[in-house]
Amino acid sequence: MFVSATLLTLSVIQAVEVEPSTNNTLAVTGARAGLQADLRYGARVPLFERDGQALFEGTGLKAQATLSLTPAYLRTGARITFTPLAIVDVQLHAGDDRYFGNHQTVVGYSSPDINYGNNKDIAAYVETNGNQNVGSGYHYGIQTVLKAKVGPIVVLGSADWTHWNIQSDVDGEWFFEREKEVMLALGGDETLDTNLLLLYQHDVSPDRFLRAGSITTYRQGIKAQDQLLRSGLFVSLGLGKASHNLIVQPYFIDRHYGPTNAPYTAYAFRYQY
Repeated sequence: MFVSATLLTLSVIQAVEVEPSTNNTLAVTGARAGLQADLRYGARVPLFERDGQALFEGTGLKAQATLSLTPAYLRTGARITFTPLAIVDVQLHAGDDRYFGNHQTVVGYSSPDINYGNNKDIAAYVETNGNQNVGSGYHYGIQTVLKAKVGPIVVLGSADWTHWNIQSDVDGEWFFEREKEVMLALGGDETLDTNLLLLYQHDVSPDRFLRAGSITTYRQGIKAQDQLLRSGLFVSLGLGKASHNLIVQPYFIDRHYGPTNAPYTAYAFRYQY
């Protein structure tokens, strides 16, 4: 139904000015997910834009088809973004989820309180119990993003609520969601995901910049009350339509990792137009 709504939106906006909107990201992360590709293709309709008024720059409606692929799972779906003002985005997203039954997916647990450990611990658990299988399902959610730039200071905050309905033929009613890094209930659960960035931006040229500062991530699996908190360094080098991004975040709250363990580390290359 969500995809049908996206196609209807695209058919309506063909009658007005339409711009292509593409975001492609290739990321390599430590600790959990590994290699991941995120592709978003669609169109954008400018709305409410006013020349010379910063608050109405880049406002409009965007609809995109989405694909996220790792060695462990595939997600396909759609995302609609409404930007009524330059400082706020409201995004609706939904998709189909397919877990391949490898790399810590889908592993069943009998209790929401179990400490699943790191990737090696999960692999050892599977080798001992054999409680791993393919999985499938869907998710849908809403995300709000607030953003502002005052001089060289950039502030960005986001909050995302997502409902997950994942099914798998494993023993137990719980599973560790590899991307979100929290325990979720099979058959229906929710995640709350927030991020806060505080950055300093140095402009090299009109389309080239260097941003550096802090990024803090908080996430929770609602039914299992499984939480994580990471906070650390974010660096981004913008080169026109492309950017190189580095995140290094020690864990402060997690069932396995702590400040003395190796931090969450991720590099992402992004191309958008």
